[in-house]
Amino acid sequence: MSQLATKARPISYAEAVNMLTDKDVCRDVDDACAKLSQAMALLMQRFNAVAKQMHTIDLQRLTKPLKPGWESICKEYQEVACLYRANAGTISGRLKLFCTAVLPVAARVADPRSRRSHEEVTQVLQSFMAITAEHAMHTRSLLKRTIMLIRTMVAFHSELAELVGRQASSGRKEMQDLSVKVDELEMQVRHVCSLNAELTQVGAVHSVYAIFRTVSLFGEKPTKSKIPGQRLALTDDLAKVSKAFESLDTKRNEFAHAEYCAQVRSAQSEFLSRVQTTVSPLISDALLYLESSLTLFLAIWVRLRTDCCEIGHWINHPNFEAPVVSACQQSGKTLYVSLAQCLDVYIAGLDAVVVA
Repeated sequence: MSQLATKARPISYAEAVNMLTDKDVCRDVDDACAKLSQAMALLMQRFNAVAKQMHTIDLQRLTKPLKPGWESICKEYQEVACLYRANAGTISGRLKLFCTAVLPVAARVADPRSRRSHEEVTQVLQSFMAITAEHAMHTRSLLKRTIMLIRTMVAFHSELAELVGRQASSGRKEMQDLSVKVDELEMQVRHVCSLNAELTQVGAVHSVYAIFRTVSLFGEKPTKSKIPGQRLALTDDLAKVSKAFESLDTKRNEFAHAEYCAQVRSAQSEFLSRVQTTVSPLISDALLYLESSLTLFLAIWVRLRTDCCEIGHWINHPNFEAPVVSACQQSGKTLYVSLAQCLDVYIAGLDAVVVA
């Protein structure tokens, strides 16, 4: 992904706003978010199909019943997916409120004709930030629950892999390698999520970085996408995140290779091996969808927090610039309308899970 390179020209807040409010870019972002959430919804069908395979294994009485554990994972995944929908709705609501209730008030402070006191604006901002912080904590709680879910899924896969290793007459090495790659993928996903959760304030490039990554994973192919192909210069904290994502991409490629090798052997092997090669890509996809959604949520929260903090500092120190206010005054544009829109599109795709 060329736009994730660390050596490149930095971009200003105004440039970030122009990028993410471009109509063609917004179309690509919405398309990517729709595909991401739809994939999450469709994954439930694969979970249910695997449950039938677990029932077949249980009938052979080779080990303790597997179907109850798998059904528990299915239920938890569906509940987590519903929470993702609710979380996206909460974030979208806060962004819209920021655009209608906070940003216009802050912009009027810069107008010398305005009689609105700084104290009143500060009160509005502090109230908004306090409630927003509470909602952001819900996302962090969702992150913890997601980590527990993926650990449970990977533990189940390890248990299944042990059973396959005991019963399979061929392809054992490929199945063991596949199990190792699933473990490594899960650990890297947790690492990426932790790094994103640790970010407290970010530069303008972070929002562009997170959005472009979503499009690169789920949107149009680079030759068709309107997303700019320029590379993004990252700060020290974001450079760490970028390296973590690069490692995650490497782990996904390694998993894909191990999956292919295992599938080739399982095609000529036993039923148990074929089940493992069905479960492992399902777990890999679940990790991808959950991590990508969390990355988007956390990126938007930290962008909103950063802008609010900069507005607060600007109110008390007029010589300091609040880029979000300046961009709004100069162009009438803000990041948050398009970000709220892509979250609304994400919600629409997940409604299939909620209704189910």
